[in-house]
Amino acid sequence: VTLHYQDAQGDLGEADPDDPSLRIRDSRLQGDDWYHIPPLTPNFEELYIEGDFLVQIPPLFLLGNGDQETTTLSFQVYDRAGNASNTVTSETILIVDTLR
Repeated sequence: VTLHYQDAQGDLGEADPDDPSLRIRDSRLQGDDWYHIPPLTPNFEELYIEGDFLVQIPPLFLLGNGDQETTTLSFQVYDRAGNASNTVTSETILIVDTLR
């Protein structure tokens, strides 16, 4: 998935790899998955940045007993000030059991 970003302050990303700033939600689940984004400006400088994130999604799996399910994924980025981006939601994703 490719996500486009623009940030006037350049405060996207965290130095601490244990401090996540990308939230991904599978619509079939109650909780969120969180991922680390490294700082996108040198030395945490305050400057306008714009670009694309390439997000590699881990393999999705079937939650139920059927042969297939559908889901959507929602993405949201948080900057170091705690501001949240707009939420971007994928098109419907079909998950198929390929082992049957």
